[in-house]
Amino acid sequence: MPEFFLLLPILFPIVAVLGATLLIKRLPRNASPWLSLFIYGINLALILLNSAPGTHRAVIAQVPELSFGLALELDSARLILLVLLYFIPVILALVAPPEKLDAQSIAVLAAAGFAILAANPLTMVVALVALDAMLLAWRLTRGVQVQDAARAATTGWIATLIFFAGAAMASSRLPESAAVVIALGAWGRLGLFPFHGMASPRAIPARDLWIARGAPLIAASTLWLSFDAWKIAPSAEWILALSGAGLLAAFLWARRAEEPAPAASAVTNWSVAFIPLAVVIGGDAAYAITFWNTLSVAFGLALFEIALKWRAENRARWYRFVWIAGIFAFAGAPLSPAFLGRIDLLIALWESAQGALFALISITSLFLCISLWRFALGMQAAERRALMRRERLALLAIAGAFVGMTLMPLGIGALGDTLSDSMVLAAQQAFYGTAAGAIIGGWAVVIAPIFMAWGFARQEWRTPTRVDAVLRGTARAFELDWLIQSVGRVAYQVGALARQMLAVAEQNPTLWVLLVALWIAIFILIPR
Repeated sequence: MPEFFLLLPILFPIVAVLGATLLIKRLPRNASPWLSLFIYGINLALILLNSAPGTHRAVIAQVPELSFGLALELDSARLILLVLLYFIPVILALVAPPEKLDAQSIAVLAAAGFAILAANPLTMVVALVALDAMLLAWRLTRGVQVQDAARAATTGWIATLIFFAGAAMASSRLPESAAVVIALGAWGRLGLFPFHGMASPRAIPARDLWIARGAPLIAASTLWLSFDAWKIAPSAEWILALSGAGLLAAFLWARRAEEPAPAASAVTNWSVAFIPLAVVIGGDAAYAITFWNTLSVAFGLALFEIALKWRAENRARWYRFVWIAGIFAFAGAPLSPAFLGRIDLLIALWESAQGALFALISITSLFLCISLWRFALGMQAAERRALMRRERLALLAIAGAFVGMTLMPLGIGALGDTLSDSMVLAAQQAFYGTAAGAIIGGWAVVIAPIFMAWGFARQEWRTPTRVDAVLRGTARAFELDWLIQSVGRVAYQVGALARQMLAVAEQNPTLWVLLVALWIAIFILIPR
């Protein structure tokens, strides 16, 4: 297969948007809403051109003297994620066609596709920086407040810079420090606490979950899937500690949510925390567990967004059913793509003696399912109508993909790559693990909360006032707004002091010489 085929899924959306922008005035008015769907469909076909078995690579730029290179890589896991990246927007466009060509969303998807195909840390960094820039422009066109959009982009760039610093340190003589820095940067790219600024509900429009959250998450999950190939190992201690804080913060935010959209965003954060956990404790099956948990997030987000779109229109009778399907996808219910991944992760936690995390996941999953079931039971439509033909097609397509991903372990073994080998190990661990107690506990924690939560959600009960006040105060503390305000005040004072020093230095050239000499001395002493 020619190498340039790997470039087509990245370049075509950009070229197509430019061409459509020039020709849009000559097209009929009723054709504009379907241009985005047409571009998504063509790009899916271009992605499938690269579906030949094996791993494909393409070099974009390379400078051997500087050990510099930009390259792309595609294997079976990346191919499935890349197809999913564009398949879900097709479904969403059928459910609620955009009013016009959505150039900003297409640009975000192209940047996310670039990140999925990144073959080395440098290429990943370039792709993630571009992705955050596209998301910044997209948020501004969606009416997000400038400060929220800027905070999301800045948080993403900081996390990317931290990861890049760790990747550079990994090739030096500081492997232990590099593991900590890499863990912190890669964790931040997932938009989890304390980097939740890039996934704040204020920066995510209520009916655009996939572009604002889904595409960046798939790109970030590819980063975690690539660690083994890049010979990079994040610090397990830091990931375990961050996972505990992230799970607790997501639970508190979801509990406080009074609308379905913020609740779906918080629940997504809770589910995303399983991706780094799978990498550090999953063992030989870590690749498959990480992949399955990524699928769980993707399908859950897609189903929640469909439900939110129909709820906003207040006219479809199927959105409660779709929301419930999203609950099953999020919880890793039997016959869902995340079922084996969730069970394998819980078994790994049990066997790794991580009882605190196991208990935290068990408790929070029950209460999160209760919150989601309450939203489902409270959904009502003012106008009940039959689904349109394109809406039926969208539901059939996503149901087919759901079933296909569920049955994927049965047929993917023929590929003979890393994903297929890891899936075999993961399936054996879920059904024939070494510890019977771990298997029983994992199955119980996955299945029981879904049905127990349905029963609790139908009952009227309230948290005691004092307990509720403590939980809400803790949730506000986890948002870290107090820390951002404190840092802002300190930065303002430092800036004012620097401005005063510059004013004094302008009147006294000797002070300029002393300041320059001080910085020269600092740069000389740092390498030593």
